[in-house]
Amino acid sequence: NRGESPLVFLFGLKRFNCQFLMCTVLLIGAAVADYLGYVAAYPQADQKIRTTKSEIVLGGNCLNAAVVLARLGLVPSLVTKLGDDVFGSQIIRQLQQEGVDTAHAVVQHGVFSPFSYVIIDDRTKSRTIVHSPCPELLETDVSGSLLDGTRLLVLDGKHMTAAHTVAEAARARRIPVLFDAEDELLGEPHFADVLRLSSHLKLSAKFATEFSCKPDLLDAVVSLLEIEPGVAKAFVAATLGGDGSLVVRRQPAGAKPAPAVTSFAELQVVVRQSPIVDSAGQPACYRFNFTTSSTQTSYEVTFCNAWPLSADELVDTTGAGDVFLGSLAYSVARNVDPDPERMLLLASFVAGSKCKSTGITGIPRAAQVSKDLLS
Repeated sequence: NRGESPLVFLFGLKRFNCQFLMCTVLLIGAAVADYLGYVAAYPQADQKIRTTKSEIVLGGNCLNAAVVLARLGLVPSLVTKLGDDVFGSQIIRQLQQEGVDTAHAVVQHGVFSPFSYVIIDDRTKSRTIVHSPCPELLETDVSGSLLDGTRLLVLDGKHMTAAHTVAEAARARRIPVLFDAEDELLGEPHFADVLRLSSHLKLSAKFATEFSCKPDLLDAVVSLLEIEPGVAKAFVAATLGGDGSLVVRRQPAGAKPAPAVTSFAELQVVVRQSPIVDSAGQPACYRFNFTTSSTQTSYEVTFCNAWPLSADELVDTTGAGDVFLGSLAYSVARNVDPDPERMLLLASFVAGSKCKSTGITGIPRAAQVSKDLLS
C-alpha cells in the first residue's frame, strides 16, 4: 500500500502514541568524558598556547541522546563499554541520576574509559575533537533480548560489531532502527550492513554528498533513502549546522501541494528569499516536492531553519548533533511516522538550547519545551 509510510509497509507497524506509556528506547554507542579546552584562537602547528578556560563534562553521541530522551520523559537504556576508572564511575553515576538505565553497560577491568580532547575557539565557537576510544563491545556482550520492551533502537556507529548484531535482531522483530551516520565511520566493519538495516537515518549534509558521490544534497539524500533496493527508509534527516536541517521521505498519499524544486541549490534560493522565523519567533519551516529525473519518484522535503541564537547566547556547539539525534529519537519513539516539521522544530530547539552552555547542562527538560513541539 503506497499510502502507508515505508516503515509501516516494511515492519507492519502502525502509529502509536506513548503519552501514557513508558516508552523505552535502547541506545548502543558512545559515553565519553570530554576535556574541554577553550582557546583565544586555534593553534598552528608546533605552537604552544594556554587555555582561557578548561573543564571536564560528559559527552558522546548516544550519551547525549539518552539524556535528551530522559529529560523529555521517555525511558532510555544505554549499552556502552567503560573502564573501571573514576571517569567510568562518574559516567554511570550521572546517567543514573538523569534517569538513564545503565544496567547493560559493560565495565572492563584494566582499561581507560573513553575520553576526548575538545579544543573550542573562543572567537568562532568552532570545536576540534581528538577522541581516545575504549575497547569495542563484543558480540558476546549483547543479545537480541536487549530489545525486549523496546520501541526504538538508536545507534551512533560506535561498537559497530555489537550494533550490527542487535540491528539484525531489531529488523527480525520489526523494531525501527535510527542510525547516526558520520564521516569517521566510512570503512568501519559492518557499516554498510547497519546503514542498510536502519529504518531512519540521521547524517550531516557533508556525509551525504561524500558518501553518495552526488554533489547535489537532495540527490544524495534520496540515494541513501533508497539504498536498500525495494525498501525505502522512513526518512533521512540531514543537518546543515547553523543553516538549518531537512528531512526527506517518500511523498505520502494525500500530501498537500508544495512548490517543486529540482535541486538543493534551487531550494536554497527559495529559502533565502523567505523569512527565517515565523510570527511566533520560531524557525520558519518550508515544504517542497522533489522528483528524481531518473525514476520520476516524488519525495517530500521539509526544510527547517536553525533555532535563532544571538552571538552572546552561543557558548559551545559540541554535542549539538547528538542532542538533535536524541530529539529525532523522541519523535520516532512516540510516533513511528512523525510529522517532519514538528520533529525538526523540536530538534532545532533542543540543539539550540544545548548550544547555550557546555556539556549536558543546556539540554532542556519537558517543562521547558512548548507542548506543541512535544505532542
